[in-house]
Amino acid sequence: MSEQIPLEGYKSTVVEKQNFDDMNKGKPVLNEDDEYVFRLTKVPHVIKTQVVRENKDGSKTTETAMKAVCDFEDAGTKNIVTAFLRIDKLNFADDESYRSAVIRFFQKIGSPLTENKCPNWTDKFVVGMRFRGRVKVKPGVDKDGQPVTRYYLDIPTVRKLLPTDFEGATQTPIERSPSADRTRLMNAQIVVKGCSTPMDAMSRLLDAKVAPDIIAAFIQADKDGLITYPC
Repeated sequence: MSEQIPLEGYKSTVVEKQNFDDMNKGKPVLNEDDEYVFRLTKVPHVIKTQVVRENKDGSKTTETAMKAVCDFEDAGTKNIVTAFLRIDKLNFADDESYRSAVIRFFQKIGSPLTENKCPNWTDKFVVGMRFRGRVKVKPGVDKDGQPVTRYYLDIPTVRKLLPTDFEGATQTPIERSPSADRTRLMNAQIVVKGCSTPMDAMSRLLDAKVAPDIIAAFIQADKDGLITYPC
C-alpha cells in the first residue's frame, strides 16, 4: 500500500512560465523560406524535460528525456538559432520517420554516427562546426513581457556545406589542373593536420579563412577518398 499524504496543508511547487532574453534584438530578421549557414557557438548543455510519446495502439505516455541544447549562429546576421536534440535514447531505425532527430542531424551534415553505438558527444558537437539549413520562427516574450522572436533549427532541412557555399566561391567548378589541385590540397592539409573528422577539418579551414579554391580542393579529395582521419 502506498504512503498516504494528507491534502490539508500540502504545498505544491509552482513552475513559473519561462521567458527569454531577446538574444537577437536589433539583428536582421530571418524567415522560414531562406537557407542559412550556421555555426555552433559553444558546447551544448543538457536539460531534463518531459516528452509525450504516442504508442502503436494510439495511447500516449509521458517520459523523461535528456536533450542537448544547441545554439547555432547564422553567419550573415549573427542571429542565434536553437535546437533541442534528444541524446539519452538513440533509434537507428531504417525508416527515417522513426530515426532519432540527432542521428538524422549528423547524417545530413556529413558526420554520421556509428550505427548502434553511443558516440562521445564532445567529438560530435564541435564548436565551430558549420552546415546549412532553414529555421522555424516562433513568437514569444522576453523577461519584461515584451514580444520577441525565437528561431529554432528546422532539422529536416539541414545539409552539409558545398564548395559553392563558401564566401567568394563561384557557381562553376574551379579550373582543374593536376599540379594546381595538388598544391591546393597540400596547403589544405597543412591547415587541417591533426583533425579527426571531416567536420573538424572543415571548421579548421573556415576558421583559418583559407581561399575557396583550397577548400574546394580539399572537399573533392575527401569525396574521392584521398583523405584519411586523423589527418
